Amino acid sequence: MTGLSAGVVAPRELHARLRAGGDLVVVDVGTRDEFAAGHLSVATHVPLDHLEPRLPLLAPRRTVPLVVVGAREESVVRARAPGGRVGVHRRQRARRRPRRLAGGGLFTGFNTVSRALGEVALRRLGTPRVGATELRAGLDAGSDVVLLDTRTAEEFEYTAIPNARNAPGVELVRRAYAAVRSPRTRVVVTCAGRTRGIIGAQTLIDAGFPNPVAVLEGGLSAWSLAGYPSVTGSTARLAVPEPKQEARAGAAARALAARAGVVEISAAELGGFVAAAADRTLYLLDVRTQAEFVAGHLPGSRWAPGGQLIQATDEYVASRGARVVLVDDGHGTRGFTTGVWLARMGLPDVAVHLLAPDVLGSDVLVRGPETVALPEVPTVTVAALRELLVDGTAVVVDVEPPSPAGWLLARPYIPGSLVTTRSALVARPALAAADGSLIVVTSGDGTLARWGHRRSARRGPGEGRGA
Repeated sequence: MTGLSAGVVAPRELHARLRAGGDLVVVDVGTRDEFAAGHLSVATHVPLDHLEPRLPLLAPRRTVPLVVVGAREESVVRARAPGGRVGVHRRQRARRRPRRLAGGGLFTGFNTVSRALGEVALRRLGTPRVGATELRAGLDAGSDVVLLDTRTAEEFEYTAIPNARNAPGVELVRRAYAAVRSPRTRVVVTCAGRTRGIIGAQTLIDAGFPNPVAVLEGGLSAWSLAGYPSVTGSTARLAVPEPKQEARAGAAARALAARAGVVEISAAELGGFVAAAADRTLYLLDVRTQAEFVAGHLPGSRWAPGGQLIQATDEYVASRGARVVLVDDGHGTRGFTTGVWLARMGLPDVAVHLLAPDVLGSDVLVRGPETVALPEVPTVTVAALRELLVDGTAVVVDVEPPSPAGWLLARPYIPGSLVTTRSALVARPALAAADGSLIVVTSGDGTLARWGHRRSARRGPGEGRGA
């Protein structure tokens, strides 16, 4: 870790490195509550149990300087971190409020930089706003207004304002032209709360959208708090734009990006960035829809839908000194508009690469969802597990507890599962059944389960069998 000492990193040393603007990754391995109570603004939250599967995505360059905040056991962090030396920065906390670190403050909550960006935009750019009461009155009176929701399709289907139409993230700019009936139609943009609605509305305005645009102040939360009804199961989504509409949106987005210093790079230039990725971190992020990504994406790219990338930038980009290349196709509306906000966030090197028509559908692209290298462990099929549970010869241990904020899209659990964490599973192999039943470790998508099983196995034979 050139230029950064291994071992415990002093606040002054970390601050100097950050001020220098180099390629540096800072991750906070505390619990969700610890991170929310106070963290460094540049830190990405990666709970210790998630370190192995997530760190390769956030720190793809194995030799990147890595600072881990909040580590209680340095040996555990070093064992789980990929390559290189690791600096550990101690988190200092008071019981009720975060202490100031060496003259600097700590931030509370999650995705704080992205959320702050929305608030800054609202105040500096004067994004027009409309309250829930005013919007409800207009809708009831039959005013010429359309309500566009920028949340993900899953969130929108779970609950939405009646008559709203879904245009997730930066799909909004591409598709908004198809939503308006006339130049006088008023467009109101909403999300769950504030950030995505503000960003969406301001992007439309900045891209020269001709109709009057405003953000619903407080979003769906304010609508619900006002006592107005919502609907579930809505699938009212805006259609893919017509060619003329997409060309118009793309030209406006390209011009906006040029003013922000976001450039388009060729395949040859991207190849140069990939070749240099051993010396400088490269985040290759595909901002198209998931269906487009699965149909074919560049090797080494990660799916990062534009709206979520702006809303939760720290979950995709951990080094502010890295190169960021956004992959799009067509006229680049999604890539350019996303790049503008990343540049406004202060990322110094953001570019857009457009997939040429002859590349789409070619063997250059990888088909299927993104994959992450996982450890090989014994597995059991769903059908076999069901039989084992019916016979009473298996115990299921789920190592992915529900998130405190996971009520909105909570995942299901296998009935009768023992829910714990990976750390607890490793520390307490006695969780295995004393009667020798098969212990089946599981999690949401199986990733944490594989790592949990692997680390449990390293502790030696348990009291039961693992799968």
